[in-house]
Amino acid sequence: MKRAILIFMLCSAAAIAVAEPTYVPPAPRLEVPTEPIHIQPIAVPREQPKPIDKRPFLVAGGVLVLAALFVWNRERARKLEEEHGPTPPRERRWRVKQEPDADADDLASAAEREEDKR
Repeated sequence: MKRAILIFMLCSAAAIAVAEPTYVPPAPRLEVPTEPIHIQPIAVPREQPKPIDKRPFLVAGGVLVLAALFVWNRERARKLEEEHGPTPPRERRWRVKQEPDADADDLASAAEREEDKR
């Protein structure tokens, strides 16, 4: 009995596999039109021009200003050195005008006296 059911199932599966394929319509073809086709022109809106990026020009201008300040400062320093002579690096700091200190004068004169004694 098992064999009969197995044979029946195999035969029915084979019949289904051998069945005619389903209908497939033919592929569409491009044919030359008999009447000319007229398409109206399409209006495409124009884009507004993008604004120019000004950042590179600003950076270049800043570099030029810094270069001009550098040259001006070098010329000024050169003129001051010609006028007053070269200054050692420690004296090139900003100088703050101070009033003469009486204690400093006393210490300086005491140091001079000590040197004279020796």
